[in-house]
Amino acid sequence: MIMKKEKQKPETGRRITFRLSFTEWQNLDTLRRKSNCRTVSSLIRKSLFDGKIKLITYDQSLDKVMEELSAIREEIRCIGVNINQATRKLHQSSSAEGRLYSVMEITRLYQQTEQKVTALFAIVSNLSRRWLPE
Repeated sequence: MIMKKEKQKPETGRRITFRLSFTEWQNLDTLRRKSNCRTVSSLIRKSLFDGKIKLITYDQSLDKVMEELSAIREEIRCIGVNINQATRKLHQSSSAEGRLYSVMEITRLYQQTEQKVTALFAIVSNLSRRWLPE
């Protein structure tokens, strides 16, 4: 007599049901939104078995700083383009007055760059004081 092998069912999870108060549910859901968990169930499983939940925080105060840094970056890029154009005029100019004017223009643009870099260093030093441990 030939016996058939029984099909083995894949292991399915076991359901545990319990009740939470509305406040408890809200607290868990708030924690879920701040974490990398998609559901409250996965949050509870992670906290029970892993003991660690990764919270994702967003600091809105840095939005303004990022806008300032982006603006300074764009201004420095534009100044660099202007320096390249003035340098090209300097090399193409045959008259002494044209060359002098180009050199003065390049000097002025480098001074603007220095001002922007100074502003950039001020922002970075404020960020480092705020975020880096002493």
